[in-house]
Amino acid sequence: MKIRDQFFEIAMEGSTSKIENELNSINESSETKKKEIRRRWIWELIQNASDCTPKDSKIDIILNITKDSVEFSHNGKPFTYNDLLSLITQFSLKQKSKDKLTGKFGTGFMSTLLLSKIVNIEGTLIRQDGAYTNMNFIIDRSKSDHLGIQEQTEAMIDKLDELDLSTEISHRISTTKFIYNVSSSEDSREAVVLGVKDLLSTVSYLIAFNQNINTISINGKVYSKEQDYFINNGQINVFSVKEEYQDNIKYFHLWKLERNNVTIACPVDYNHETSIFNFLPIDESTPKLFCNFPLIGTESFSFPIILNSDLFQVHIDRNAIRDTNPKNKELIQEAISLYKLLIEFCSSTITKDEFNICIIEENNHDELPMICYSEIMSYIKKIDLIPIIDNEDNIPRRYAFNYGPKKKVVLPKTDKEENEIPLWELIFEAGGKIPTKETFFGWRKVFDSNFNFTNVNLRFKDKEIETFSSKLKNERKALEWLERFYSYWIKDIGIEKVIKLAIVPAQDRKFHDFNNVLFDSGIDPDLKDILFELEPSKKSKLLSSEIKSFDSYYDSHKDEQEDNVSIANLIEKRVNQILANEHLGDSERKAEVQATFTKLNYFILKEQELSEEIFPKIMNKRFRLTSNEESLEMLEVANKVKQHNLNLDEIITNQTKIDYLLDNLDNPSFSKEEILDLLRHKVKSTKENFEYLINRSIDNVYEHLNSNPLYDLPDTVDEWKESSHSSTVFEVLKESEVVFIVIRPSDENQIFFYYEEELEALDSNNYELWTDNGNECNELTLGELLKTTGITRIPLKNLF
Repeated sequence: MKIRDQFFEIAMEGSTSKIENELNSINESSETKKKEIRRRWIWELIQNASDCTPKDSKIDIILNITKDSVEFSHNGKPFTYNDLLSLITQFSLKQKSKDKLTGKFGTGFMSTLLLSKIVNIEGTLIRQDGAYTNMNFIIDRSKSDHLGIQEQTEAMIDKLDELDLSTEISHRISTTKFIYNVSSSEDSREAVVLGVKDLLSTVSYLIAFNQNINTISINGKVYSKEQDYFINNGQINVFSVKEEYQDNIKYFHLWKLERNNVTIACPVDYNHETSIFNFLPIDESTPKLFCNFPLIGTESFSFPIILNSDLFQVHIDRNAIRDTNPKNKELIQEAISLYKLLIEFCSSTITKDEFNICIIEENNHDELPMICYSEIMSYIKKIDLIPIIDNEDNIPRRYAFNYGPKKKVVLPKTDKEENEIPLWELIFEAGGKIPTKETFFGWRKVFDSNFNFTNVNLRFKDKEIETFSSKLKNERKALEWLERFYSYWIKDIGIEKVIKLAIVPAQDRKFHDFNNVLFDSGIDPDLKDILFELEPSKKSKLLSSEIKSFDSYYDSHKDEQEDNVSIANLIEKRVNQILANEHLGDSERKAEVQATFTKLNYFILKEQELSEEIFPKIMNKRFRLTSNEESLEMLEVANKVKQHNLNLDEIITNQTKIDYLLDNLDNPSFSKEEILDLLRHKVKSTKENFEYLINRSIDNVYEHLNSNPLYDLPDTVDEWKESSHSSTVFEVLKESEVVFIVIRPSDENQIFFYYEEELEALDSNNYELWTDNGNECNELTLGELLKTTGITRIPLKNLF
């Protein structure tokens, strides 16, 4: 065997083994790796097309996709004999080339076989003698075993030699096409979707970074560079890419900063009405690092925006840069300097949504990402960048985040997403330094925040309501704010957690730990006043009555409630203690104590039935609660009542009614004496006589209505009484409709109402008021009542 033949055999074995390994890597790799390969095919084709760019020229790339095929073409330099030989054998000859190439027909082309194992290549071939010939060549990798791969490689080399020796000479065809049939594989179709998605999300960066590409067309949409310009004294390049499709034109804008072979870029939008640049979010699937082309796999690299350098030293799979390479470290430091320049500009001018260019992922494993994260986070924490709302004048301002003497910006965070806006609103109302509602979600992605309901709650510690309410205008608004705060906090983490942490307002108007206060279960206000005067410290033991958020908790914890009985026990205990000390001569009653005892005596007088229940011990020694002067006054009153045979209860009752009417009537047309005369009722009849009058009236009204064909009544008056709603309220059918009949005697031309049922019946929609004076029965209407009383004006105050 000749040496040349031996060499060919060795080379063929090496080529076959390499292709076999690549095919196995594609077919047998993990799903994660396959997904990466599915994304790479489009970039391998674009990269190889870029390497075919003629000197001092640019190329156009066209991608046409149908449900069955992918056709990729470019108008760069045509294939040479060696190019096609490299593609067949996967032995790249680019190391011999003097051109600056990034991947011309190396192993990366194998990733495109995920679309189809058979690739049609159309275009022009430059033969070894320099002549042009038409090319319609098939790359066939349908076999995956070692021998089959070798056979197909040898067959393709033979076809290449036939082309090289072809007598057909032609002019150069300007377009080279790669055609893939994707109809037979689900993996192929998924790869197409992922590849196109990547291309669309990065096409602006590709055109901005790659100087070889003129246009990229994707199913008729053409992307090209638009005229750019500079701002910030030429330091920032506003770069625009135009999308044309039929008659529609769109523009995509980037900010670019370049220096020393390093470029950083981020997407922006320009508002022509406000002349403000708005930073746009960067898609999570977009690689952060480019080497003129995206490095698939660098999506989570610790840099906030897109970073490009054609000097990056990359891994063979082009999915990362070498972490310990000195050149890469130098390029990363340059990128950090450019980024600081960008942030400094944002802090001194009007831009919006700066958080989109500050989001950075932490990486604790690799050196270069750690350098980026540490330096960038340290910088953006120290610079005035976050727009906040000033609660007093609502003017957006920019403050540093927790740096130096400036007040920390609050970034709310809750356990449940639906509570985040309510917490933002609560903090805003309370005057907290907080980002605008539109941006705080974004800034929280930048700066980790644990400022939740619990953190707000801690700020109440050792405070007074008065101090807290100063920011909320008044105490009522402060308590309303607190009620909403506790309600949302409970919704966020649950009542059981909240009660262990909560600091709440008590009735001493100060904040206390929740476990040190008890629930005010509708305690009589007068009782509380008496207790608080006797034991001022008890104010701190009762939860403020305006706070209702914990009601459900207290419903199932009766032992943590205070009511009239428990409060009375405390009062009784304290009163007994004072009286005991007085009895022993240890102390003399102070004026303020006597004033409290007088209040207690008045309460007992007003609420005698309740007092007998809750003050059993005090009731037996009430006389000891009064002073000597008060006792003498009471004796004098008692003597006058006895001398004049006065009904004291009736006097008090009537006087209370008069005072109530006068308080609620606006400029009444009758005097206080007239009202007193109207309300005064002197009972002249005995109980038996009163019952007689009622029964007489019922009997007479029954007979009167029963004789009227419009009314349907029971057969006897006794049956009617048995079915009554009360002793004076009855039910009849009037023209098949239920009507309530209220019956009252009208002796001496006056009516008295005693029962609540009567008022309820008169308050209904269907009622009739009937009276009887022993001689005749009459129905009284509202109009007749007004005429009889002479009332022509009815104040509606307190009615609605």
